[in-house]
Amino acid sequence: MTVSVAMLTGLHKKSAAQSAAGSGSAPTSKARKKAVGKSPKEAAAAAEPCAPSKLTALQQKKMDEPYRNLDIPHLDLLVRSANQNGLGDLINGLQTCRMLMVGTKWTVAIDSNHPDLATMLSSFAGVEKGALEDEYHEVALETPGMVGTKDRLVVTEYGYRTARELNEYTRSSGLREHEIGIMSNLALRQPLALSKLDLSQPHLREVLPKHGQEWRFFFGYGAGQKERARYDLLLDRVIFDPSITQAIVLPVNHHTVGEDSKKSRLGITYLERYLAQRKGPLAQLKRGKAVEFDTLTVETLSLGNRVFKVVAMKPKQVIAYSDMQQLWRAADRSFTIAEGDQSFSEAISAGIPMAYQLWRSKGTAHKQALYDSFVKQAGNIAEFIIRCANYPENELNPGELAKIIEDCNSKQFLTQYSEFAAGLAETYDIAPRLRGFVKRYWVRMNRHALAQEFPVFGEKFGGISALEAAGRFDEAYAKTLDMLGSCGVHLGPFNARRKKFGRQGAIKAGIGESLERQAMPREVFALIYQYDDSDFSEGQPSAPPAGATGASTATAAAGTAPVRASAAAAAGVAPAAPKPPTS
Repeated sequence: MTVSVAMLTGLHKKSAAQSAAGSGSAPTSKARKKAVGKSPKEAAAAAEPCAPSKLTALQQKKMDEPYRNLDIPHLDLLVRSANQNGLGDLINGLQTCRMLMVGTKWTVAIDSNHPDLATMLSSFAGVEKGALEDEYHEVALETPGMVGTKDRLVVTEYGYRTARELNEYTRSSGLREHEIGIMSNLALRQPLALSKLDLSQPHLREVLPKHGQEWRFFFGYGAGQKERARYDLLLDRVIFDPSITQAIVLPVNHHTVGEDSKKSRLGITYLERYLAQRKGPLAQLKRGKAVEFDTLTVETLSLGNRVFKVVAMKPKQVIAYSDMQQLWRAADRSFTIAEGDQSFSEAISAGIPMAYQLWRSKGTAHKQALYDSFVKQAGNIAEFIIRCANYPENELNPGELAKIIEDCNSKQFLTQYSEFAAGLAETYDIAPRLRGFVKRYWVRMNRHALAQEFPVFGEKFGGISALEAAGRFDEAYAKTLDMLGSCGVHLGPFNARRKKFGRQGAIKAGIGESLERQAMPREVFALIYQYDDSDFSEGQPSAPPAGATGASTATAAAGTAPVRASAAAAAGVAPAAPKPPTS
């Protein structure tokens, strides 16, 4: 029996040396590109599109679900992330790469014009820099995007699109019923002592790790770029809580001070402005001399025997994401601030009570749909979330602040919030839904080639597509379950011709998680990563070793490269069934 990897996965095979090494990067050699054949555009044009689906956004989301467990061991993907004047979109794209690699043999590259790509890329082991023009990728993913087509899938910003704006190639991230979730990172739930930080940012290493358990560390994202109300609240929560005697405050935002590295457009730093507005209640507060570093400034404030150090990053200075993850873990578990998509997910993943920044300057508040969904899910803690969101900018509200501080110091409230956040992160984890979305697309675009090897696709997928085009969800869903369930049953011995799937252009999307393996052709796909291209030649069948199985494991630690099984290990003769990879 001859098994053609390219026929089954649409990928050219890695070299024997690369497979044995378990490389997680996507090689871009001329030999590899030559093996691909068609360019993405040529291949997409050659693939006959299915009829447009008339399913609703919620039905589209549900139709992706059966494909989650489809076992596609090898895929080449390109994640795209444009420069949107912030780090959130870039990190979103890089997180997409990392999550798509966890538990799989997929190779993933990042394409971005963001100036900080190189700095952030170093935090995501196994991900390499790519470009849309490269021919080696089967699928290109961009996040966030606008509207998907048969050449590109799109996953939009959290809560940014209404359901009626979505189609079969477009999904919306967020917490609403038709949305596919948020970027959960459960590794952030594990606390890290401040003294145990191992940071790459040299000046943060000088400022933070020397402090022991007596110092509380308040960390968050969202200090003044659009509005500064949450920055004010973070300082109020710390300075006006008499139980806090020593604290370091680091509200990360890359416009904390102005272009001259010292002043804002108003001619004063944000901290100076804050202190000017609080000079009445804080008349006894003393301000020490600022300590200047190339990348940040540290100012020390004292109020009686209490000491506060406020750290401000200078303009255009960034913190590597591996450091950001550690800072989230080291952060005080009683309060944080966030804005946008990425920090929202990180605060939820860490389980820290959050004041979310809504930018209310023009019309409907930015991320209003996300915020409303967040509050709707919050139950008894919704009052805290609303109080924090409504805290005024530029002034002190003693009554509301007292209630916020009371909650932040309540063990019962902190436990309740942590449990709520953990449930939210698990229930709305975007990862498995994204995988289903990508895999369903892959089957859709490669259905004709699949049908040549697995007749079940030829017999059933066309009917499913017709039902989707007619908006008949229940029938389409039932037939999809039947089709995927049949794959593992009707895959007997076969002869695979050496024929490669066409490359399928670009899709725009984001996020993923560990692959859960199921039946779809388990008997066949288990063979795929046991062999290299060198194992096959035209007209020379090759039988696999008896009892050979595939294996793949990975860790879910953020930024950790997946562990890829070598060809030799995959070809071992141990009879044990392959275990599903875990995140």
